[in-house]
Formats: sequence, C-alpha cells, structure tokens
Amino acid sequence: MHPGRERGERRLRRSTFCPDAPTQEIFCDAETCVCSVDGVEVAQCPADNVCAEGDAIFDKMASCCKFE
Repeated sequence: MHPGRERGERRLRRSTFCPDAPTQEIFCDAETCVCSVDGVEVAQCPADNVCAEGDAIFDKMASCCKFE
C-alpha cells in the first residue's frame, strides 16, 4: 500500500505528452481532481466519484481542465 493512502482508496492520473507541446495532467483522488500543465496547477474541481467510473477520467479531463 502507498504511504498516505487508506486501504481501498482509488486515485487516477492521466497524462498527455506530445513533442513540442506542454505536458497536460489530471490527478484525481476521492475528493478532488487537479489539472496541471508542465507541472503547474491550472484548475481544480470535485472528483464526483470519477475514480469508480472507469473511462470517466476523459470526460472529467475535458470538463474540469478544459485542455485543448
């Protein structure tokens, strides 16, 4: 088990990396999703149970982060 994590707690991270483009990431835990570009936080929103929804991370990335 990872330090700082409760048993059964889920976390999701999704990153995009393309040459000559900024690295975009979203990290979600049980409460919050945090969006970053090149390691700098650019947005934050409620997780809305995204960790239990499988591919919902892609919709959350679009609605929360507004990445283009």
